[in-house]
Order: sequence, then C-alpha cells, then structure tokens
Amino acid sequence: MNPKFPDQIPEQPASPMQRAAMIASRSPRMIGSLFAEWERSHGQLAAEHLGATASDMAALALCTRPRPASWANDIAEIAVACGIDESRLSEFLRQAIEIEGS
Repeated sequence: MNPKFPDQIPEQPASPMQRAAMIASRSPRMIGSLFAEWERSHGQLAAEHLGATASDMAALALCTRPRPASWANDIAEIAVACGIDESRLSEFLRQAIEIEGS
C-alpha cells in the first residue's frame, strides 16, 4: 500500500470499522469518498490536515455528507461524533467537494 494514498485498499484492513470505511468510500453519498481526490490535490493525508487519528478518519468516512440546507448543523454533529475540529472539517469538506466538482 502506498502510505501517501491510503485509498489503495490493503489486503487486510486492521479493523471491521476500517473495512466498513473502505466500502463506504465507494459511495458518493459518504464523506469517505472525498478523501482520495483531496489528498491527490493537496499532496497531504486528510488525517494530517484534520489532526485526526485513523479511528477518527474511519468514523468520518462512514458519515453521510452534510446537507447544503443544514450545513452548519450537520458539520457540528459530524465534528463532535468524530472528534474533529469543526472549522477544519468544514474547510476540508468545502475544498473536497469543490475538487470533486471540477
């Protein structure tokens, strides 16, 4: 596995949650689907940027994307649930969604 781009699936993920996160990353409804393109664009791991652990990132990957009509509330809930700074998460998701749309 290339440590710079963890979207390349390893043979045996470390935990059931990480396996679920890898599967979720294939769905455009899930936040995990945004990690790889953001990392390619920025040359940095999303976890490093967010100051998150592997466990935090697995939990984040399993979350559905925030809804535009309730962005702030959804971001606040996701940030608390995943232990990630709310402002960093919002910035990350806005950038990732922009990259995805370009």
